[in-house]
Amino acid sequence: MSEEKQAEQVEEKQAEEFAAITSQEEFDKALSKRLERERSKFADYDDLKTKASKFDEAQEASKSEVEKAADRARLAEERATKAESEALRFRIANEYKLSQEDAMALEHVASEEGMKAVADRLRASAESGRPKPPAAKSLKSGSSGAESTGEKGRAAAALRSLRQG
Repeated sequence: MSEEKQAEQVEEKQAEEFAAITSQEEFDKALSKRLERERSKFADYDDLKTKASKFDEAQEASKSEVEKAADRARLAEERATKAESEALRFRIANEYKLSQEDAMALEHVASEEGMKAVADRLRASAESGRPKPPAAKSLKSGSSGAESTGEKGRAAAALRSLRQG
């Protein structure tokens, strides 16, 4: 309560003594006073930071061997689960012949059945979007598949005979 009264008195005193700042020097002086007040509020920040780090070290040191082993086991389980999920994702992507981008889409699916369902949809959409390859014709080496009659056919035959020597 007394602090509040003191703060009010200081504010009243400053209000009575208010003078407009008219030069850069006055502004710099007022600003430096204000900055100094703010900096004094956080003067012990470094001390508190070092104390907090020492406290964390003490907490870690006070853990029993059982707690430390439990932490290591939990971390190992997390890594194993992640590795199993990744292996499953790549196995399904390989089984469904998905691209790498499509395989990455399986990353957020939790179950194997869900991954297979998503992979099946991705494969179906990829196949429907691809143009079908043209049917293979039995062509001889160097032939274009066009009839050898006509002017083009004779020119092609002449070129082949020149190439063969």
